[in-house]
Amino acid sequence: MDSLQLIGIVACLSLLAGWRLYAVLLAVGLGVRFAGFEFIGLPGSFGAMHQFGTPAVLAGAVIAAATEMLADKLPRLAPVWNRVHALLRPLGGALLALALAAPDGAVMTAVTLLLGGGAALLGHVAKAASRARIGAAGGPLRNLATSAGEDVATAAALALVIVFPASAPIIALLLLVLAVWVCRTWRR
Repeated sequence: MDSLQLIGIVACLSLLAGWRLYAVLLAVGLGVRFAGFEFIGLPGSFGAMHQFGTPAVLAGAVIAAATEMLADKLPRLAPVWNRVHALLRPLGGALLALALAAPDGAVMTAVTLLLGGGAALLGHVAKAASRARIGAAGGPLRNLATSAGEDVATAAALALVIVFPASAPIIALLLLVLAVWVCRTWRR
């Protein structure tokens, strides 16, 4: 795997973690559990990766992903869930990036944490900005449709990255452009 592909995978999964942290953790865990460490082209030397595929982590990820999908669709619970996860999603994205890249040395560890956390934070801010705008436009059906759309987009992007790892840099760039566009356009 070349550096660009690794950066693309890390960036893509971190950005997606800003939308659906637990779905990303579940997808990574299932990939590790059933396809080994090489499920997205990562070499087997990635020490922390095997933890994602343990039964306890997978069970927790299933429960958390299901809870997140449900909480996001309930009008009274969604804002509370998103406030709590304003910290958890960027932190989760940073830690996921660290586990994926497993860099040696303090400088690369700090860079990986900052980039992964920054990407997840950008994903979360874009989601929060779009939800605020959509919520103000009215109706719980819009929020429900938006949430379902996020579920589908996350699943599709995860599937593409897992099946076609070489597409990760392109997907990450598209997600980055979309997130920046949402933040810039919808803050007005």
